[in-house]
Amino acid sequence: MTREPGSALQRAALRAMSVSEVQPLLSTLEVPELLENLAEEARSQSSTMRGRLTQFLRPERLEAGVDLMTRFGGDVVFIDDGMLKLSQDGKLIRFFMDGDLVSYPRSRVGILAESDFVTELSVCSAADFAACMTADPEFAESSLRTLQCYEEVMAGLCAAASAKRVEPASELKRYEDGEVILSQGSDDTDVLVMVMGQASVKCQGIELATINSDEMFGEMSLLTGAPRSADVIAQGVCLVQRVSGDDFRALLASRPSLAVDLAKTLARRVAATNLKVTG
Repeated sequence: MTREPGSALQRAALRAMSVSEVQPLLSTLEVPELLENLAEEARSQSSTMRGRLTQFLRPERLEAGVDLMTRFGGDVVFIDDGMLKLSQDGKLIRFFMDGDLVSYPRSRVGILAESDFVTELSVCSAADFAACMTADPEFAESSLRTLQCYEEVMAGLCAAASAKRVEPASELKRYEDGEVILSQGSDDTDVLVMVMGQASVKCQGIELATINSDEMFGEMSLLTGAPRSADVIAQGVCLVQRVSGDDFRALLASRPSLAVDLAKTLARRVAATNLKVTG
């Protein structure tokens, strides 16, 4: 199985999907290195912030289709279990996943943060957060820097999303333990990404490989035109993003660099397979 081309931010924050949620498969945005660095810095600091705010956090559940901004705008929110898609005027700009921090005001016009699934949260009210910052200047300084990083990342993604881009329709599907995600012999050419979870690849009952989070799979049928060569079966609950073969081809045509990355990844996989066989 190939790991999805692109950086961590491109994979987790910007995958290409139209508003049908899923985690859009591949990024349709070219993400500047500066945004990559800011996103990494912010994420690395969010766990420190959470630790300092532990006594002020309360558990909350965000129901499917409910906007996070409307319910908790201005508060500091940590994603415990689930996923939120952040969209601007109907265009996906990033995803928030387990461990991410979200803190934006209610007043952002055209900005929504929601999911197709129930999301478990830990929330610190704006008042408690302000009190904590007042009592601890060092925490205040580091927190403001972290929130500034998140703000700069979002501003950059919004600007990139405003530009013309290919937006392949995609869907996010949930599979329970033991469900078949792809069937051997099937002639569909969809390309998929394991957004969350794990699956096994089996041929005639023999396990060949494991697909982990952020890995792409199913692309070989698209590239070769051959039927699916193996079954892919969920190991536990999985969230999978699916993009049709036609839409994926259009995405490749609009992003030549993506085709190069995909070719390199396939070459590495072939080399690894050869090594396994000869070894």
